[in-house]
Amino acid sequence: MIIKRYTLNHFRNIKKADLKLENGLNLIWGVNGSGKTALLEGLHFLNTGRSFRTSISDHLIHHDQTECTLAAELTDSDQQTTRIALQKSKRHDIEMRVNHTKVSKWSELARWIPIQTISPESFALLLEGPKMRRAFIDWGIFYQYPEYHKLWSIQKKLLKQRNALLKQQKSQQEMLPWNQQFAQYAEKLTKYRKSYINSLNEALQGIIDKFLPQFTFVTEYHLGWDKNYPIAEVLNIQYERDKITGYTHSGPHKADLKISIDGRPAQQVLSRGQLKLLVCALKLAQGVLLHQETRKHALFLIDDLPSELDQQHRLVLLQQLKAIGAQQLVTTIEPKAMTNVLSQTPAKVFHVEHGQVSEHK
Repeated sequence: MIIKRYTLNHFRNIKKADLKLENGLNLIWGVNGSGKTALLEGLHFLNTGRSFRTSISDHLIHHDQTECTLAAELTDSDQQTTRIALQKSKRHDIEMRVNHTKVSKWSELARWIPIQTISPESFALLLEGPKMRRAFIDWGIFYQYPEYHKLWSIQKKLLKQRNALLKQQKSQQEMLPWNQQFAQYAEKLTKYRKSYINSLNEALQGIIDKFLPQFTFVTEYHLGWDKNYPIAEVLNIQYERDKITGYTHSGPHKADLKISIDGRPAQQVLSRGQLKLLVCALKLAQGVLLHQETRKHALFLIDDLPSELDQQHRLVLLQQLKAIGAQQLVTTIEPKAMTNVLSQTPAKVFHVEHGQVSEHK
């Protein structure tokens, strides 16, 4: 799928925009505060229900309006068109549609566009806690295995139920049936995650050498519990601790992706600039693996690329994206900072000024 048309109404400072996009590089330029990042943010919100810039979704609606709308028309290799759209109001109501049919779950929108976002905020993948790294893993499995989302949802509900029972001070005997269910789904979830990380490592090796050839990385999946014991046994051993806190301390909800260099966490070895390169390599590897396994292409949203990477690494990133056939929306303050490193002209160029979007012919 690629996005052929993308429309926004009353989103951030953009009152109305209608972009006709192409496969390949779609370059968006404008000064800071013009609204160029809002174009990427809108697609990210349409795909995930979340902004990559704020946790307060009402801030996404233009200040003098009560609602905003976002829509994208997608075309597949057979030229079949799918339209996804949402309308959000300041009453917190969100209405989502696929081909004019209402849907109730974000996953029903997300499955149409595998979106990878590279922005100043995305580097928290390595700098913050394991929650973002679990989401990174689950993103890849979601698009590769359609059945995974249901499994993930059930395991999440079981965790919530188990925590509720712990708060009610249920006895260890009363907890046994819940422990068995929780353990069953934890093992299934973990099997998918471990398999995915093994595949991702293979895709990552060739890519990471282009960004950070001076380092040798080891990428490992940590279960979220003591690997020397089955999760069912761990739940029983930790029962008293869990009951005191009313929280399940071990399980796939505590899993993590650990990346090390010579036995030390990459976060301790690499500079901030090198960590940015590692994040780019990880997200590119996901795009490569997605295409290898499903023939689908990820859409890459890259915000203010020149400020994040030097000219050499900008070229490496864009060459890799071109090689895997990914559609890209890339923002920049100065278009020459991008076009000077390109061997070809962008497929489309848009200029944003005071929330107004115009296409350069």
